[in-house]
Amino acid sequence: MEKYAEAIILGYNDFVQRLRSDQKVAYKLALTLFDTRVLVGSPVALKDAVLMSAENYCPHGAKALYDAIFKSIKATNGKHIVLVVMDAIENASLDHSSREVKHLVESLGDKWTFVFLGARHDPWEESAKIGFRMGNTMIFRNTPRGQKNLWSILAKNVMALAAASAPSTPYFFSVEDSDLLKHTI
Repeated sequence: MEKYAEAIILGYNDFVQRLRSDQKVAYKLALTLFDTRVLVGSPVALKDAVLMSAENYCPHGAKALYDAIFKSIKATNGKHIVLVVMDAIENASLDHSSREVKHLVESLGDKWTFVFLGARHDPWEESAKIGFRMGNTMIFRNTPRGQKNLWSILAKNVMALAAASAPSTPYFFSVEDSDLLKHTI
């Protein structure tokens, strides 16, 4: 993700601003950043969420995906949407395995929505290992435009799910979302 750090920062910040504009929902945000280390943020009101910058987002190297997901889930409660955006595969978790994450995700049943977006690998294989639903998994092109579309789609779909009466969804992405994410250059 290093190559597209600026696009990720802009996309994420736009995502936060779009959610802030939704006056119908009192969102909370907990951002977890990870490489070989996992930094789990505490849930804060969206108005208090720190935006990304080159100072606080420095991607590099290995990815401790399983540790990041497990620790993030354990650090919070309530109606949740867990969004995972990866450009590589898990290769650095020391504390938790895919089996442990899958068990935890499945134990939450329909109370949470888990969304996985991956670039340059098979995100459906990776998300299946950790119990994420196939309808909530998508591949994206890791380009500046792809990042912009990714965060715009995430904001739109998070707001739609927040407005819904159900606490989760097995189909986070539409066919149009899929087409836009897969074919963006």
